[in-house]
Amino acid sequence: MGSSVTSSQSVSQQVSLGADENSSFVSASTLDLLVILGSPPSPSGTGDALLISADVTALGVDTFASLEIVAALVATSSTQQASASIDASAVGQDLTGQDAAFTVANVDFSGDATVYVYIQQSETSFTQEAESSTSTSSLTIDFFALEILAPGTSGGGAAADPNPDAVTVAPAAIPDPLLIPPPAVLGIDFNIDGNVALFHTEAVAIGDDSFVSIDLAAFTLEDQLSSITAVATLLIA
Repeated sequence: MGSSVTSSQSVSQQVSLGADENSSFVSASTLDLLVILGSPPSPSGTGDALLISADVTALGVDTFASLEIVAALVATSSTQQASASIDASAVGQDLTGQDAAFTVANVDFSGDATVYVYIQQSETSFTQEAESSTSTSSLTIDFFALEILAPGTSGGGAAADPNPDAVTVAPAAIPDPLLIPPPAVLGIDFNIDGNVALFHTEAVAIGDDSFVSIDLAAFTLEDQLSSITAVATLLIA
């Protein structure tokens, strides 16, 4: 396998307005971008494995947490494909003046890949006003890996096609989820009322000896927090 190219960038901004305790306004935001192109960190000739983990936590009197995970492993007689998309958002509104929104996620891939793309973007913000504070955190990860197999070989447990002229129907495209990030994460002012946790997950593995598992827990506590934790495992032997 060839080498990988990694690029990262971080941008921070802070704004402070107002001089008295009744009109003070402080806002700070940070944007981080990570891009990896090249070879997978854990090549393997015995199949593909995709492990996805995510944790979203929002603290405060009014909180919002959302998590979307869509993943797929597909093995055919000519290609092996792996893809994953994570979209996590958290908003915490509190009176303490401390950070109250946290998002963490990761995609681990084990397998061979001719093409390997990993893009991660995270953004956090904190706004302190006279009588309240709002924290937001958002994280998105887009991952794709493709291995083109030599003629006559098979990958991920998929047997060589005995009839190369047969027409193969691709799996139906996964529909766009109805889950929409909260307006605050998109830069629009709004008020949360209560403690909310929303999630949407889809995972599919296509190939011989395949396995899919999703473990997810969503929890809300009145006037205190919203939390979502998820782990997804996809395997093709």
